[in-house]
Amino acid sequence: MPELSRNQKAALVILLHYEEERRKARERQREAGEIYGRGQEKLSPDLEGAKVSGEVADILKKKSGVSKTNIYYLLAVYKSRLDLFQLVKDGKYSINKAYTQMKADEAPEVVEEVPVEILDVDEWQAEYLLIAENVERRGQAESDPIKKARIAQFLKEYWGVKNGVNQHSRVGHNGQPSKTTADIAETIGESEKSTRRILKLNDLIPEIQALVSSGKLGTTAAEQYAYISPENLHNAIYNLRK
Repeated sequence: MPELSRNQKAALVILLHYEEERRKARERQREAGEIYGRGQEKLSPDLEGAKVSGEVADILKKKSGVSKTNIYYLLAVYKSRLDLFQLVKDGKYSINKAYTQMKADEAPEVVEEVPVEILDVDEWQAEYLLIAENVERRGQAESDPIKKARIAQFLKEYWGVKNGVNQHSRVGHNGQPSKTTADIAETIGESEKSTRRILKLNDLIPEIQALVSSGKLGTTAAEQYAYISPENLHNAIYNLRK
């Protein structure tokens, strides 16, 4: 039997997630004695309509091996277009292709026929396009330093930037010339010096990152904490929260 692709694994993980949620719902209703007609238990009507929390999305991401963005894309397809979801599960569509097709089908009809380009791209390219779209839509770079740090780290890996310069060509992968730290800085709206500092924020433990996102700790000070071992940061967190 051929090995399942990550897209197929993601589809199975989502199916198992909702099956487990149904089981929990039935168990809760059995305990409450809520049994309806012909001995069948009535499932919560908004079970699959409820928004999946970021914590659950992170769990599904780890189990499937796809990006968190693709988890949200596939959840949207599952809730709205089971036919497209089945194509992903069967390995005939990528997650991005199914999501793009769903959005294209949802577009309102127009008098003139407008061709729709369905992009069948890999996860690296999908994430890159999403970042580019968000920056263009807002007209400015991300303001949250931690989110900006994650974008910078993604671009660094995507462009193959190491020690400030491109270490391996991705021209065949994304059709663009080699990039450097200067290109990352331009994309996130920072200087090269600030970009190097922002990249270090990815090394912080979550508690410190939360303080940076909330504005309680500046990026210059936060960078220094990135050089401290995790076991020594607990005292620092305690003092910052006083």
